[in-house]
Amino acid sequence: MWAGVSVCDYFEVCACCEGRFIGWCWGCVLWGLFSLGKNVIIFLLLSYRMAKMIGQVCEFSKRVNCIIRRMLVLHMMEMSQIAKESPFPLDAFLFVQRGLEYTSKQEYGDAVGDEDVDSRHVSGEQLCWGLKDYAVGEYGLLALTVLRRWNILTSYDFGKIVFAMVDAGLLHKTEGDRLDDFEDVFDFLEAFPRTIHVADFV
Repeated sequence: MWAGVSVCDYFEVCACCEGRFIGWCWGCVLWGLFSLGKNVIIFLLLSYRMAKMIGQVCEFSKRVNCIIRRMLVLHMMEMSQIAKESPFPLDAFLFVQRGLEYTSKQEYGDAVGDEDVDSRHVSGEQLCWGLKDYAVGEYGLLALTVLRRWNILTSYDFGKIVFAMVDAGLLHKTEGDRLDDFEDVFDFLEAFPRTIHVADFV
């Protein structure tokens, strides 16, 4: 009891003193202990239920992550199989896939929502320029060297990789998309920087 206030004022009014401070009211003490014990039990039950819910959420998250990992593994296996049947290595296909995502974001932003796939479509020419910018951003002055190492020598090679992925069902195309859209979009020697100009740093 503190400053003339009985324990029952903080929990429940006991039947002995009806909530008034009357010396050491054991009724207040008992009622207080009972109320405290009840609150502790309720708290423990709520904590248990919360812990159980958190455990269920964690288990669900683990299952989702497992499914995603399996999908990624299957995707990589399919990509590897395509690369074996083409003159381009796996890295070239992964580059084009990432470059496509980069180009799409450059054209339409990050928010894709539930929009139809065709509404976020990029043409062959747009993709070639996007892949060029992505390569320069990733590899800088070595971009042309890296692409040549992957046997990508012209913009038409970008198209070959894209349509190989389309044929495997890994990419979507519209009725108007043609492999010829990738032909002679730009000259690699002119499009990719190969030297550093001192004037750029002055």
